Order: sequence, then structure tokens, then C-alpha cells
Amino acid sequence: MSNWEAHTKEQYGAPHFMDDGLPSWCFGFDIAENKAVLLLWKMGGYSPLSYASGTTQEEIAMANESWGVTREQGECMLIGAMFGWGVPGARLSMEGEI
Repeated sequence: MSNWEAHTKEQYGAPHFMDDGLPSWCFGFDIAENKAVLLLWKMGGYSPLSYASGTTQEEIAMANESWGVTREQGECMLIGAMFGWGVPGARLSMEGEI
């Protein structure tokens, strides 16, 4: 576990999963700003992880996976935080959904 992962766990505890299948928190990556961010379930926006500077998008994905957060869940969290939790991209896809 990296220092930035340990720091986040100390502040927020391990993520737990809500009724909609999304985690209470996860890491994200702001491609435009090239920086790691923290995403909180059903909260608009995100918090930059200043203590994780230089972290790559792949490292973020691997950190999420180590907490049991899939790439799809992370993407839903990022979409919800940026565009609102009511948009289709903020929901996990259901089998057979079009």
C-alpha cells in the first residue's frame, strides 16, 4: 500500500459498498488536470489528492482494485461526481440494459 493510499484509509476507513453497488469512496483521475482525486459517494465534485502527486491513472485503477472497486464502479463514481448522480453513466450497468 502506498503512502497516499494509507493516508486516505486513515481519513476515510476502507470503502464499503452501498445498495446501488457503488463504493462509499474511491480514487479517480482527472485527465484534464493529470492528477489523482478522491470521489465520495453521492457528493458533487471531487477532492484533489495533493499527497498523491505524480500518481498515474493506472496506479489509481490498481489502488481501487486492491480495495475491491472495479474500473466500472470507479468510472460511475467519476461521472456522478462530475455530471450528477442522476445521469445514466453514474449507475452500474445491469445485464440486458440498453
